[in-house]
Amino acid sequence: NVAVRLAYLESQRLRGVACLGPVVHCLLNDPLRQGRVPEMYLDVLASRLGMHDASDDALRIELNRYSLKTQGLLGRRFPTP
Repeated sequence: NVAVRLAYLESQRLRGVACLGPVVHCLLNDPLRQGRVPEMYLDVLASRLGMHDASDDALRIELNRYSLKTQGLLGRRFPTP
């Protein structure tokens, strides 16, 4: 997600960004979808965020912050190189 965010914000400084299996807004934002994801996958996300011992509610709040839509980056026009 950091690389994708940089692709939006610093496109003039990057030659390209590849993102395989990106996490999308609906998963980061929707508790119902998060409930259908395997527990191991949520553990991986928590681990990558440094939230090993966080509660499920704390993890949901943090995941929402990583959504590019929540950050206001999607829907804006950016110059295309």
